[in-house]
Amino acid sequence: MGEVINIDWRATEIRTWNNTVQVVPNGKLSNASIQNYDRPDSTYRFWLYVTVAKNISPVLVRRLLLEATLRLKLVLAEPLPLITIHDFQDRPIQYMVIVSCPNYRDSFATKTVVLQNIWFLFTTPGFNFSASPQDVALQRGEPHEAIEQEASMLLKEACLLQPLSGAERAKLAQDGIQH
Repeated sequence: MGEVINIDWRATEIRTWNNTVQVVPNGKLSNASIQNYDRPDSTYRFWLYVTVAKNISPVLVRRLLLEATLRLKLVLAEPLPLITIHDFQDRPIQYMVIVSCPNYRDSFATKTVVLQNIWFLFTTPGFNFSASPQDVALQRGEPHEAIEQEASMLLKEACLLQPLSGAERAKLAQDGIQH
């Protein structure tokens, strides 16, 4: 990746992003597929995904995501950022945020700033970004009186405790019942 700085009859010189000059024979370029990020214009669109807990209103989430993107100077107002629900499984909801920036080179910094701004907006009101698709629901169960024999059997099945002898597991079970 880089910028073409010179073309002659034998080769094309490209200044790479780390400021080195790469000389590519024109014969190689004639058989290569080349993507020009500056034509027809330099505007570049990218997308990212944000996963939010299902209990938060999608209308509010979309409004906050739009606000988080439009606040930034690197994000173009035209075309307007697009916020869609990408995946709506059992839990949580995954949103797709499509943003335009001035050019491909700015897309990396823009993406970072957009994600930081989204994080800031969503943590300020106390939102819960879903780190994983599982939710944990706790319920009060029926009290159960454990007996030493039952505890010893459960400890025997635990892989972590396999190196312990039967006597050591029995002692551990007894101590657990007492506490």
